[in-house]
Amino acid sequence: EAWSMAPGTLAPAGFANLQALQTVMQRQTVDYDFEYYTLPQPSCTAVTVLSAGPSLFKDAVDVSLPLAPERPLADAADVAAMAEGNDLPAVRAYLAAAQSADFHIDEQSAAVMEAAMTEQMARDRATDVKTFHVWITLARLVALSHGEARLSAKRWAEMRALETRRAARLPPRAAAATSAPLCTA
Repeated sequence: EAWSMAPGTLAPAGFANLQALQTVMQRQTVDYDFEYYTLPQPSCTAVTVLSAGPSLFKDAVDVSLPLAPERPLADAADVAAMAEGNDLPAVRAYLAAAQSADFHIDEQSAAVMEAAMTEQMARDRATDVKTFHVWITLARLVALSHGEARLSAKRWAEMRALETRRAARLPPRAAAATSAPLCTA
């Protein structure tokens, strides 16, 4: 659910909750506390973090996208009000359907992706397998958003163009840092 934080001091319970969120984001597990022991349980939880300043979840963010607004942004109360609107159930249903949709990558598309990754790794040593996983997930979502159940070279190129635009908005050191794998069912 949507919520916002205000400046101030974080109480121990709040700090523990932030650590739990970080664990969900990084490992996709939730630790259940049974008083005498903690039992981690698998989770598949998509998390979106919107931050007006530096995020408290730096190491857990898969894709960072600095905003480049063309007009003034809404304040936190307006964003929260929009999140509680009638469109939220439809957005959640769409994301759930996209997450569980059948999807295929044929050999030709796999070869295109492999060549692109090899070329990128030769150009930039910061590119790694985690980056490739994020790219595959993003390409899958781009194709699904077009109602396609197969990844084509066209959708791969579309995702790479979007990634190039996103990376251009990042500070120089962060441009290559898309890390942890995204949750996919």
